[in-house]
Amino acid sequence: MTDFAVQAAIIAGVVNLALAGISLVRGARQRLHRSFAFLSLAVFLWIFGRLTGLAIVALVALSLLPMAALVFGQVLLHHRSRRSRLLLLATIGISLTLTTLILTRGLAEPVRLYLLPAYIFLVVGYVLARMNHRRRVTRSRLERQQLTVILLGVLAALAAGGVDLLRQFGLDGPHTGSLGALIYVIAISVAIARFGLMDLNVLIGRAAVLLVMTFMLFSLWGLLGGFWTDQRIASFFSTNRWSS
Repeated sequence: MTDFAVQAAIIAGVVNLALAGISLVRGARQRLHRSFAFLSLAVFLWIFGRLTGLAIVALVALSLLPMAALVFGQVLLHHRSRRSRLLLLATIGISLTLTTLILTRGLAEPVRLYLLPAYIFLVVGYVLARMNHRRRVTRSRLERQQLTVILLGVLAALAAGGVDLLRQFGLDGPHTGSLGALIYVIAISVAIARFGLMDLNVLIGRAAVLLVMTFMLFSLWGLLGGFWTDQRIASFFSTNRWSS
């Protein structure tokens, strides 16, 4: 990964781990906080696997990510129907099967390249569709704002992950997966600090959340500025204008 991708991954990983820890320590009795901690931990493990080069850790995190996203989405939206439970059981079964195959090194390359990404985009896309439906029908302005921020952040993260996925097929492209994770963290932080998502701003302290958000926004600004400068410099010196 480039320096830009590494720095973005470190910031996103640290914040995800912090959010997971705070959710467990301060709100462990609430199912919503436990499910959010599970989701944050899955994202952190994926980032950790990418940074350390431990492919098995990153793959395990990716196999657990759809299950974590579905659990969090159902708890957040209060989905408790029979259909929702069956879907959750099926997702748990698929995720645990993939995890077992990965740990026993039995995950074939076609599964890793095609089925695993399709599984992630399918489940996360379903969760986003349910969130968007709830956003349109809810009468609560606050809930609509929370869901809008989450939707925008996750959609941007999925788009960045999709661009990053192209590299697996031999296509040239930037390392945008880490940037996607950082955008997701910023969106979640905005939903927590500005719109009181899960009341974590009460548990953590509004000042602490705003401090973390300010740090991430300045970090993102610095990363993007550095990335743009590096690209401009590289493009400038790679031209033939210096040749005689």
